[in-house]
Amino acid sequence: MNLRRLLRGFLARKPWRWRSFALRARADTARRAERYGAALGLYEEYLKQRPDHAMGWVMLGHCLKELGRRTEALDAYAHAASLDPADAFIPLQRAHLLKLEGRVREALDSFTHVAAMAPAGSPMAEAARREATALLLPGSDPAPDAGVGQARCWIDVSDILAYLMHNRTVSGIQRVQLEMARHALAAPDRLACVMTRPWHPGLWAIPREPLREVLRLAEAGQGASPAMARALSLAVTGAALAAPVPGAVLLCSGAFWLHGGNLPLWAATRRQGMRFVVLVYDLIPLTLPRFCSAALVEEFHLAWAELTHFADGFLAISEHSRQSVQDNLAEHDRPALPVTAVPLAHGLCAAPPAPHWTPAIRQLRGKPFVLSVGTLEGRKNHAFLVRLWEALRQEGLAPPPLVLAGKPGWQKGEFDAAMAETRAAGGLVRPISYLSDAEIDTLYGACLFTVFPSLMEGWGLPVGESLARGKLCVASDRGSLPEVGGEYALYIDPDDLPAALPLFRRLLTDRAFLAQAEARIAQGFRPRDWPEVAAAMITAAEAIPPSSHPIPDYPALPAGRFLRIHPATDADPFIHPLRAMLLEGWEHPGSHGTRLSGKDAPLRFAAPGAGTLVLTMQAGVLELPVLPGAQEVRVPGPGTLVGLELRLAEPASP
Repeated sequence: MNLRRLLRGFLARKPWRWRSFALRARADTARRAERYGAALGLYEEYLKQRPDHAMGWVMLGHCLKELGRRTEALDAYAHAASLDPADAFIPLQRAHLLKLEGRVREALDSFTHVAAMAPAGSPMAEAARREATALLLPGSDPAPDAGVGQARCWIDVSDILAYLMHNRTVSGIQRVQLEMARHALAAPDRLACVMTRPWHPGLWAIPREPLREVLRLAEAGQGASPAMARALSLAVTGAALAAPVPGAVLLCSGAFWLHGGNLPLWAATRRQGMRFVVLVYDLIPLTLPRFCSAALVEEFHLAWAELTHFADGFLAISEHSRQSVQDNLAEHDRPALPVTAVPLAHGLCAAPPAPHWTPAIRQLRGKPFVLSVGTLEGRKNHAFLVRLWEALRQEGLAPPPLVLAGKPGWQKGEFDAAMAETRAAGGLVRPISYLSDAEIDTLYGACLFTVFPSLMEGWGLPVGESLARGKLCVASDRGSLPEVGGEYALYIDPDDLPAALPLFRRLLTDRAFLAQAEARIAQGFRPRDWPEVAAAMITAAEAIPPSSHPIPDYPALPAGRFLRIHPATDADPFIHPLRAMLLEGWEHPGSHGTRLSGKDAPLRFAAPGAGTLVLTMQAGVLELPVLPGAQEVRVPGPGTLVGLELRLAEPASP
């Protein structure tokens, strides 16, 4: 009997497939090491031996996606699904890639399909449901109170709706949007909250009551919850399409670069007589690209360059950011558009609430600790704090715990290494993630002091929040942070740990010194609150006049070189905003190119001379005659445009 069992087990391993198993193992190892080119070749060899293995095709698709060959990746996922149509994991991968490509309608259908086929209540089903809700098309069931009414300033809060589908709490950009939305709800005759869709000219007014519920849940730290999903669904589907109002202002209060920017909206806003004003937080992807992913740097650079051709003006969240914008415009010989600095607020809320000692933070109650608030990412420089606390410990100082209140972010490898090398400074460094506003406020009230050693910020909310609660902040001397803290914070060089040690040693041992710093804050610091900031932003946006600079209806098309549709950086987008050719009749540009959305679509551009426009389509090459000057050519569909080249005619012989 035991012999039969051993034989069955041996045969189940299919010993004749050992060679393919070895190939698969090597491919998996290369993929996990992010050597996608090597992994791709190994998976291809593996699938020659195991063409029926669905998951092998999925892994092949992953490698193709990472190598930028997204159309082939979609084909690989589709083939995997045909081999194993019952596995919901496979269409989920395809749905994520469709979303990445900006193919919103197809992605929505795919996520909906996964949510239906995965086991009810499973993590996969819930993840797909959240993704589908995030991609809901606005206006499918307009609510009675959805509309802009007499509002003359429309605030685009699209980002926060998508963000709260996946994140429990808000910070940074989303914090600003939340406060702007709250201000708008209190002034419906003057202000309206609107949302947009990627690469679409439409604006939808968000119904007030569902939006109010979204904000309430966000304040309670209930983002990414079923209740939030329901509220967001009502807010999005209940939105109503809003016709642009000449003379009114559209204020983009979020991340203008998401999805590569939205040129059809920017152009439609200006063409229909509305002013288009953009709130700029910082230009860090351009000025300090080492702290950002390559994809973000590329996306931000392209969207920002194109934005300078469409915006009427800018708001900036600090004098530092204002100067960065002006310097960048001058560097790229762009018009000197108005840039108004409106510094952000200093506090989470107007009055401190009662302490809220939840289980997540209860172990700190009644104990001394130092607090640092901010996402755990490389730019925030938490590794500096870990090594600082370890240095203090090695001196025999016995510093109190250092609490890092922030969710995990990207590029935190140096922080992770410092935590591992020092064993979290002997257990004294304690990260706590996903805290609510009330929990954060409780920690501000109870800490000894705070520290914020960021290498660069557009503003620096944690510095102001600390001071607003009467607590000293030791901040970096970089970027806008001295604007936030003024004379009431203490400053350090975030790259010089030895120079910082004496200050921290004194703060931790000389309580009279710390008390004096708190007394200065209590006597002289006057925090700005969010209603004041929101009102100032609206006033500043409304004061920006219509730009005298025309939008690029017919962008100049350089001749003699092949220009890819994505990324559209083969020509300098500050000079040649070539995606402005694709404002009508084209879907969102992605690595696959851009698809015609109808039977044909226009390309509008200005040519330096007569010649031939050679269009590289996925299905082949199309050649169209071109005349000198501004013109429109019609591209027949269906099809996907990958790139193009303008070839000028040879001058006639004398």
